[in-house]
Order: sequence, then C-alpha cells, then structure tokens
Amino acid sequence: MCIGKLPHLPPRSGNGLNARRLHYPFSGAKPCMVAALHRGWRIGFLSNLWYTCRMSVDVFAKDVFAKDVQVTFRHIDRGGSLSPVAALDYLEEAAFGHAELLGVGYEAMMERRRVWILSRISVRMDTRPRFHENVTVSSWPRGHDRLFAVRDYEIARDGQPLVRGRSNWIIFDPDKRRPVRPEEIMDTLPLNDGKNALTESPAALGAMEGLTRAATRKALYADLDFNGHVHNTRYMQWICDLFDPEKIEQAPSISIDINYLKEITALSVTELWFGETDGVYHIEGRQESGPVFRARVSF
Repeated sequence: MCIGKLPHLPPRSGNGLNARRLHYPFSGAKPCMVAALHRGWRIGFLSNLWYTCRMSVDVFAKDVFAKDVQVTFRHIDRGGSLSPVAALDYLEEAAFGHAELLGVGYEAMMERRRVWILSRISVRMDTRPRFHENVTVSSWPRGHDRLFAVRDYEIARDGQPLVRGRSNWIIFDPDKRRPVRPEEIMDTLPLNDGKNALTESPAALGAMEGLTRAATRKALYADLDFNGHVHNTRYMQWICDLFDPEKIEQAPSISIDINYLKEITALSVTELWFGETDGVYHIEGRQESGPVFRARVSF
C-alpha cells in the first residue's frame, strides 16, 4: 500500500483483485459481501500488514470499521503503555481494512489507476492503553476537504475514546502523475456526517526557526515497506528516538502531528532537526533536496 509516496505499479492487465477473492469463503464474493453474510467470520488478509481480526455485520452496517485488539507485549514501552508507533500501526491497519471492505483497497484502486497517498496525520493519545487491556480500534471516512480525502480513527475501551486521530489522503493518478479531485472516490463512500474523532483536519506544518541537527538516519531494511520507501510508522519511530526514553514512557498523554512531504527511499540519508518552543517539540527531516517531513509533538 502506498503511504506518502508512489508505489511500483503492476501492469494494467493484472488480475490481483480476482486472485484475492479466492481467499474468501465464497469464490468470487466481494469482501463487503462476506462481511455482510458472516457474523464473526475470521478473515486473514493477504498483506503482511494485517493480522486476523473479527468482523461484525453490525459494525460494518454503520459504515465504521472496528476490530477488538488486546495490547500485547510488543506494543508497549518500558512504562507499560501503548507506544506511539504501535498506536499508528493500529490506526493504519484499521484504515486499510476498511478500504478493502469498501472496495477501494490497493488492487481495486489500481484497476482504476488510482493510488492512496498519506499526506498528513494528527493523533491525540489522550489516555494511553495499558498492557493486556482490550480495546476497540475503529476507522471511518469523513468526506473530503479541498484536495484531501479525510479519514478518522479511534481507539476506545468500553466505549470510552482513549486515542483519537484524523488523516488527510491524496488520491493520485499514477499515469498522469498528479492528484485527482477526491470527490471521484469519496462521494461513493459513507460520509459519517457528524461522527468526528477530531473536529479539525491535520494542520500544514511550516518551517521552524532555531532547530538544531539532532541525528542522522539511513533508510535501512527494517524501515522499508514493499515499495522500498520508509514506512509511515517508521517516521514516528525516528521521531520517538530523538527523545529521552523516560520522556515518552512517563507521558500520560501525547499529541502528534506529522506532514509527509516526500518519500524517503532505501539507503538514503535523512538529517533530523529538532527544537522546542513553549513545551511543543518540532522535528524536521531534511535531505539535500529539502525537507521530507515535518512533525510536532507535545506531552
């Protein structure tokens, strides 16, 4: 799946969507049909981004994707709380799962010669889930805002929101190599009018004065997605690594904003510039060509 950059494109005549359908209980059935017919059916997605999750017709009928998750050992930090990186992983998987069910997943979009590109995301970890807690991860489309398709997220415990998020996506034409108007896709999806995780779209982060170079990162194997670009959650890992570990481990809440400006390719080197103003931390990733991402973090 494309995250903030253009993937390697399959040939137009590819039959990837038909191949995926063979893995569902009814040959040729669309994913949304399966979700509607099978309460509680466990579906294993082909992509290694997914892990097995329980689907419910009641949830999908509300135009909201939801799955129950237990916070496991690999998702927490030394303080026993869900890490920011794991939180973004949860949200991303929910978004991808819903796109598949709505018929706008990777293969379906490529048949239409369209690509999802993540441009901005805001996440508010108001209360960080703890080790062994059972939470529900939800995601739903929220229409469009100018050139952006908007998607919201929530991680809740017993119906109480703990983590809230909103992302802006660009719908890209890989042949003409330019964005298309989001209405083309978003007008066919649920609007979920009035259901807001956050009330405002992620802000455009401008250049900040007074930053100092804090680290240099080379894009290595563990950073890369299947397109050979740094995965969007790895940006969050790079950001977290700039802080004293105890700063994050002891934080009861974390506010995160990231703007993805340009893809970071395999083996390329990125300088991480860092600064703080009135308790707000600013991070900018820079390469010779200019900034590749900007972020803002507060505790």
